[in-house]
Amino acid sequence: MAKPHNNGRSLSIRSLVFAALLATAASAPVAKNATSPRVAAAAAAADRVVRRGSTLYMNNKPFRFVGFNVPSLVLNGDIQVPQYHMPNEFDTQDTIDTLAGLVNPVARTMPLGVKSDLAGGPDFHITGCYERSEAAFRTLDRTLALAAQKGVKLIIPLINNNWLQSDGSTDPNQDYFGNWGDFANLCVGDRSWEAFFENQDVRAAFKDYIKFFLTRRNTVNGKLYADDTTILALETGNELGAWVDRRPPGEWTVEIAQHIKSLAPNVLVMDGTLIGWQTDRIDPQALASPYVDMFSNHYYDAGNTDVDRMHKDLDVIAQYNK
Repeated sequence: MAKPHNNGRSLSIRSLVFAALLATAASAPVAKNATSPRVAAAAAAADRVVRRGSTLYMNNKPFRFVGFNVPSLVLNGDIQVPQYHMPNEFDTQDTIDTLAGLVNPVARTMPLGVKSDLAGGPDFHITGCYERSEAAFRTLDRTLALAAQKGVKLIIPLINNNWLQSDGSTDPNQDYFGNWGDFANLCVGDRSWEAFFENQDVRAAFKDYIKFFLTRRNTVNGKLYADDTTILALETGNELGAWVDRRPPGEWTVEIAQHIKSLAPNVLVMDGTLIGWQTDRIDPQALASPYVDMFSNHYYDAGNTDVDRMHKDLDVIAQYNK
């Protein structure tokens, strides 16, 4: 057995509040005709978490959880920062075993890595505009298979935010494992907001990556990602729009969500836009869309400030029965 390092169970306590937002939202009353597209028509597999109105269910029982943010399940930066590496089997198994001790265990991973000349480390899942690393995805196969064995559900963001400097350029010190700017750069040599969110060629490439992800068959347990009940939700990204930067267009979020649902109708979709401190950053199009199931915010201030923010966020989202 490999010798573990000190961060074998690296779990972020900050996501207790993140998950609590989802769990609190799940306790709201259920309204009719607010189910995700095609979920009502398709019999959900056993152990699949589904949304009915503003409530999450598993096996026809309300599903509530408090979980952790676990970056090292996808890329491990604990060994040699800032160089990110694929997690080894011991760390993954040890983390999954720890999570399995929770009631209704759920973890949120960090986004898949995108090749970047600014980010350190040799390991990325996305290596070109239409290219992916089979070795990296085999590591993800193992993570999903181990989680499935222990009944651990995962929320997986598709891509990281491109953190910007005051002049609008990518901040190399925040480019840990690639982001949407790097994805656009791989496709069209441009890291700008417009290149990723508005260029139709880049959007088509991003949708192709999602198709690759959801139509992949796990090399460990043979499950199609789209059918794997381990994947509780796909999040459109991590902290998209940052705290005060330009948020993703609502039509982009809806199109990506609809694309996910066309390939995996029973996988929940979470809007990865960072709400931050202002509820007006929650896009009306995403709120109204039947393809977007969940919303998230990150609460780092602690105390009553975060509790107040959470209630304000929930008040807005509840109006749309989500």
